[in-house]
Amino acid sequence: MRNLHWAFLAAWALTMGALSNSAAQPASSAHTLTRPADIAFWPTLGSTMRTDGTPAAIPRQLRQVQMEPSAYRRLVETLRLSDGDTFAVLFYGVEHDTTHTPSLYFAQREQALAMEVIDRSHPDGRRFYVFQSGQTSASPRPPGNECAVCHAARGTFDGTFAHMYPTLAPLNLRDPS
Repeated sequence: MRNLHWAFLAAWALTMGALSNSAAQPASSAHTLTRPADIAFWPTLGSTMRTDGTPAAIPRQLRQVQMEPSAYRRLVETLRLSDGDTFAVLFYGVEHDTTHTPSLYFAQREQALAMEVIDRSHPDGRRFYVFQSGQTSASPRPPGNECAVCHAARGTFDGTFAHMYPTLAPLNLRDPS
């Protein structure tokens, strides 16, 4: 059953992984972002599942991690992140469908979009943005926010979670020890 779930996620990632040539666009004020209209075509790097506290085995949120297409191509070619490279994390609620045997979990509607933009001039080395459902623009979260703290403490490649993304695994991206 576990292999079936991974196969589904892999197929879903490949389906969502078509490339395009546009990125998140700055809005009128400095560092404010406009939600990318073509985000459905950004390559999917991987997905993570947040579980419920009790019991821990019940999934409650799917997070689909994507990368702006030109940034993805540059990362594959250079094995480095550059200023302006942008990641997107789409947050979805999860529903349990028991009409299948075995049963399965699937994504519901989008709950939020979070974006991470590499910016070496920023104290955190990146800016984080959160777009609530239906929101078309977002301002950066303040320096030292919980996203930045977690990425700095747990990121294995330049503050990112590259080790969790099957699409990036073949590149063996790690910070120098």
